[in-house]
Amino acid sequence: MTDHNDDNTRTHVVLTKGAMVSHYRIVEKIGAGGMGEVYLAEDTKLKRKVALKFLPSHLISNAEVRTRFVREAQTVAKLNHPNVISIYEVSELSGRPYYVMELVEGETLEEIVQGKTLPFDVITEYAIQICQGLGEAHRASIVHRDIKAANIAVDTQGRVRVLDFGLAATAGDEKLTKTGSTLGTVAYMSPEQVSGRDIDHRSDLFSLGVVLYELIAGQTPFKRDNEGATLKAIIEDNPEPLTRYKSDVPEKLQEIVFKLLEKDRELRYQSAEGVIADLKRLMYDSQQTGYTRMARRSGKTPTVVGVTAVLMVVAAALLYFQFRPVGDGSHSDDAVPMIAVLPFENLGSPEDDYFADGITEEITSRLAMIKGLGVISRMSSVKLRESHKTLQEIGRDHGIDYVLEGTVRWSKVGDQLKVRITPQLIQVSDDRHLWASNYERTLMEVFAVQADIAEKIVDQLGLTLLESDRQNLASIPTDNPEAYKFYLQALQHVRRSTGYSDSKGAQTALDSAVILDSSFALAHALRSESYTNVAGGLPETENGKTALEAAERALELQPGLSQGHLALGRYYYFVAADNEKALEHFSRAKSELYNDPELLNAISNVQIEQNYLEEALVNRSKAADLDPLNPRRHSNLARVLRSLRRFSEAEQSINRAIALNPEAQYYYESKIEGLIAQYGDIERIKPVVNEALEYCDTSKFVIKNSAWTRFIPDLKTDSVIAGFFQMEVEDTSKGGMFPELSSYGLGHLDMLENKPEEARKRAGGFDGTFDGWQGLLLSFAGDCEQAIEAGLRDKELVETTDCSP
Repeated sequence: MTDHNDDNTRTHVVLTKGAMVSHYRIVEKIGAGGMGEVYLAEDTKLKRKVALKFLPSHLISNAEVRTRFVREAQTVAKLNHPNVISIYEVSELSGRPYYVMELVEGETLEEIVQGKTLPFDVITEYAIQICQGLGEAHRASIVHRDIKAANIAVDTQGRVRVLDFGLAATAGDEKLTKTGSTLGTVAYMSPEQVSGRDIDHRSDLFSLGVVLYELIAGQTPFKRDNEGATLKAIIEDNPEPLTRYKSDVPEKLQEIVFKLLEKDRELRYQSAEGVIADLKRLMYDSQQTGYTRMARRSGKTPTVVGVTAVLMVVAAALLYFQFRPVGDGSHSDDAVPMIAVLPFENLGSPEDDYFADGITEEITSRLAMIKGLGVISRMSSVKLRESHKTLQEIGRDHGIDYVLEGTVRWSKVGDQLKVRITPQLIQVSDDRHLWASNYERTLMEVFAVQADIAEKIVDQLGLTLLESDRQNLASIPTDNPEAYKFYLQALQHVRRSTGYSDSKGAQTALDSAVILDSSFALAHALRSESYTNVAGGLPETENGKTALEAAERALELQPGLSQGHLALGRYYYFVAADNEKALEHFSRAKSELYNDPELLNAISNVQIEQNYLEEALVNRSKAADLDPLNPRRHSNLARVLRSLRRFSEAEQSINRAIALNPEAQYYYESKIEGLIAQYGDIERIKPVVNEALEYCDTSKFVIKNSAWTRFIPDLKTDSVIAGFFQMEVEDTSKGGMFPELSSYGLGHLDMLENKPEEARKRAGGFDGTFDGWQGLLLSFAGDCEQAIEAGLRDKELVETTDCSP
C-alpha cells in the first residue's frame, strides 16, 4: 500500500493485494471507472468476502460530491430488503471515502438478455421482484434515478437485486462523459428527467418500463443513432408495439409495459405496489407456455459444469461476477418449501388399497395447487417410500423439506361405515413432527378432510392461502359416494408407480363413475385421458371420439377446470396433432397445475417442436425437480440440453436416468447419441455399450443399435446373437421376431465376419415391409445404389403411414 499525489495534490492510497483497509484484506482490484474503484476483499472478522468501493481520486477534493457519496450510501444502508443490495459500512481511508457492500453471485439483466430470449413468465417474475425492491426504497423516499438493465442483477438463487441506488445522480456520469455507456443510461431516462423537471419515484417506474420492454423486444424502445435523437424520441415518440418483436407476447403484459411508459406521469402507475398487483394478476391468469419459476432449496451438492466464474458487486455498473457451480444447469435454489406426500398405508383389507392410494393422490393434488409450495410427484413419492431411506436421507438426496405420511383404515361405527385417516407432517432435517391428527369420517366427508389436511400444512409452513386456493381446497367434486369410489379406483389404474397406466381398467371404472354421476367433471376429465392413451393418432376412432367428448363434457360442466383443459390439451397433442390448440389448453391448465410434471413435460414437447428450446428447458428442469426419481424426466431433460449443445449437463442428466433404471436400454442409447453428437468419436461409446450389454437384453440392444455396434467387433456377443437369430429364423411360430428382423441380425453378423455375399443373400429375403433394414444389409454388402433405393422406399412408407405416437 503506497501513497501518491493526484492532480489535486491530495494524498491518496494505492491498494495492493494483501493490504488492510480497517479489518478488510484486499484480494484484488475488480473494476475501475468514472464512479470509482472497486476491490474484492475479505472481511477478516466475519470471514466473508465483500466489495469495497472508493470514490474516484479526482473527486476527493469536491466537498459536495464527497458529502453526497457518503449520504447516499448511508441512506441505502438503512434499507433491509431481499431485492436491494446491502451496504454494510461507510468509512474513509487517508481522507478517501469508501463503502463496503455485500458480494453477490449472479449476473445483470444486461448480461442475461444478450443473445437469449427469456420466457414471459420469467420476465414477469423478475419485474415483480424489481418492484418489490423499488417499493421499499420509495417508501424510504429514495429515488433510484438510474434504473437500467445493467443496474439489476439476478443472483444464482434466482433472486433479483437492484443495484446503485442514488449513485448515478450523485456522481454525475452524464456531465463527466458522453460515452456510449452514457447513451445507454440516457436510453432509460424518463421524459421528466430529459426535460430537466423535478422527478419523483414515478421516474423509476418509467425506467422499469424501458427495462421490461428491452427484455421482451431485445432493445430499448427509444434508443436511436445518437444521444440527441434518443432524448427527442423519449419526449415525442411512442414505442413500437411489442408484438412487432414477439408475436406471442401476452396482451396484458404489453399493457403493463406501456402503462409504465406513459409520458405523462399522472397516467403512469403511481406506485410500485400497483405494478406488482397487475403483474401478480397476470401470473395467476397466465396463458403463457413457460412456467412461473419455482426455485427450491436443494439438499444436493451442486456439480461443477464449467460455467464462467464472475463476482458481482455494486459499483455503478462496475460489476464482477462469480457463478456458483450449477447442478443441472437450470435448477434454481430459492427457498420454496418442498414436500413429498408418501403413500398412505392401508391398515385394512387389501381390497381397500385403491382407497389409500386415491386419498394420497387427492391430497397431493390439492397441495400441488397451492402457490409457493413445491410438491414432489406421486410416482417419485412412491419410490421414496420403496427406497427405505431415512427421512434425513430423503431430504438430503432430493431437496425435500417436509414429508406427509399417514394411515387409512375402514371400520364400522354403529350402522355407518367410516374411514379413519391419520396424517402426520414431519420436518425431515431433524425428524420433528410438526403436526398430526385423527379423522374419522364417512366417505362423503372425506373431501373436507383432504381440504383440512392441506390447510393445516399451509398453516404449519407459514404460507398464505389466496382465496382462489381456499376455494380449490374446499371443492366437492361429486355427491355420489359410489361414483367417487370408482374415480379413486381409476386413479390407481392411471397413476401406477411403474409409470405405465392401465387404460382399460381406468376406462371401466370411469365409465361406471359418470353413469352414476353424469355431472362429475373430474371423472369426465380423467376418462378423456384414459381414452387418449389408447387412441394413438387416430381422432376418428371410437377411442379418439370418446377422448374428445369426455374432455369437452368436463369443461361444459365446470368451465375453467384445469384438469379438463389438461385432458383436452392431451387430446389435441396426442390424438389430433394440433399443437396450437394443445398449447392453448395446456397453458390454461397450468394456471393451477403448475406442480404437475406431466403437464410441464407436455408443454415442453410442444415448445421443442416449435423450436423454443430455452422455454422447454425450464419446463423440463422443473419437471425433473418435481419428479426426481422418474428416469424419464432426466432423460427428457438430457435431450433438450443436448439440443442446446450443453453436452456436459446433458450427460449428467442421462446418467441420473441410467442410475434410476439401469436395465432400460433407451437411456444408454440416448447417452450414446449425445457422445456421438459431442465428439464424433466411436471410441468414446465403447464403455457405454459394454455397460448396456451388462444390464440390458444383449441381442435386442445390438440389433437396435447396429449403427454403432457394428463398428465395435470386440464386443464378443456375436455367437450369442447368432444363436438367437438362428432360432428365430428356424421357428418364428413361437411368438418370436419377424423373419426379416432375424435375417437382418444374421446379415449384421455376416458383415462383422466380413462376409458381404452372405449379407447380400439375406437382403434378398425381405418382402418390402422393412426396406430400411434391407437397405442397411445392402450397404454392408457394398450395393450402395440399391441401398439408397431401399432407404427411399422406407422413407416414403413412413411418410404415408398413419402411426400412433
